[in-house]
Amino acid sequence: MKIALFTDSFLPGVGGTERAVLGLANAYLKLGEEVAVFCPDFNRHDDSEFAFPVFRCKSIKLSPNDVCAFPSLSGKFKKKLKLSVWQFLSLGFLAAIILGSLLLMLPFATKSGKTTSYINALFTATSAICVTGLAPYDTATHWTLFGQLVILLLIQTGGLGFMTFVSAALIVFKREMGIYSRNVLMHDANSGKLNGLKSLVKRIILGTAIFEAAGALILMIRFIPDFGAGNGVYYSVWHSVSAFCNAGFDLMGSEGNEFVSLAAYAKDPLVTLTLTVLILTGGLGFC
Repeated sequence: MKIALFTDSFLPGVGGTERAVLGLANAYLKLGEEVAVFCPDFNRHDDSEFAFPVFRCKSIKLSPNDVCAFPSLSGKFKKKLKLSVWQFLSLGFLAAIILGSLLLMLPFATKSGKTTSYINALFTATSAICVTGLAPYDTATHWTLFGQLVILLLIQTGGLGFMTFVSAALIVFKREMGIYSRNVLMHDANSGKLNGLKSLVKRIILGTAIFEAAGALILMIRFIPDFGAGNGVYYSVWHSVSAFCNAGFDLMGSEGNEFVSLAAYAKDPLVTLTLTVLILTGGLGFC
């Protein structure tokens, strides 16, 4: 990543600002980033001693009275809105919930073809992305394939973490993460370090895919004979993702027999132990 540091004071000046900019530039160099410093040319200096380019720009010094002589400077510039890390994450989850709730309101998201009330759609979307497992409707009997996939995507987003999901998309599309995005991801993934976040995201995605795929393959041993090839594969993948993300949602209900969860497999060690391992592994994490 290419980083430009702009400062109104740099070496050979002596002070906290100069030392801070120099330390920050050297820190980014150690992380393997490309760094350049832009500063005024008040103090002529041999910049060959630095391991990074320094661009000294022509400028003029203004006293406080000089600045006040330009009233338009204070009137035209507004303070840029800057979100904190937690505000960004909260708004990200809120946006995902609202989008999910609107998708679940669509008529073709329900098997009856009727629009789900926004309150219940919002409740389902919130429960899915926050992986609580609470549901106003039986997932198998109320929602169509489209609705179930929306819920599954919300579950996966909530299980991975919003910023991890976004960062994975950036990696897929070969886009670089800025410093702000890295800082958000560091907090979302509880990393504590800015460097190595791309490899951390890859490790999270790869680990999630391996465990969920392994769980689905094992569940297929039981679900394909019980539900047929197509439904058996679908049920296996769906419940593997739901278990690994600790979501609590299931597709085992049927007309007149809703909200039964996995009661039919209570004495089946293959299903219960597989889901138990997925729940524990997903709950503990592997970062």
